[in-house]
Amino acid sequence: MAAPVSPTPPKPNPPSALVKQLCFWVLTAIVAGILTGWLWPSAGTTREPVGMAFVAAFTMLITRSPARCAARPSPGRK
Repeated sequence: MAAPVSPTPPKPNPPSALVKQLCFWVLTAIVAGILTGWLWPSAGTTREPVGMAFVAAFTMLITRSPARCAARPSPGRK
């Protein structure tokens, strides 16, 4: 006697195209930040050092250092 075959489980639905968009997640984060600041203002003030560190790290990554500018002039300069 053969063992009963169990049905295969249904495949999960793939995420919608909206969830794959960066714009969706940016707007979701903005709304979450607004709601958090409105409902729990103390949560934002306690996390201020984290935000300042993030801005400082990001600024460090995108600014051009004077040493790099002198060593490699931009193409338009003579």
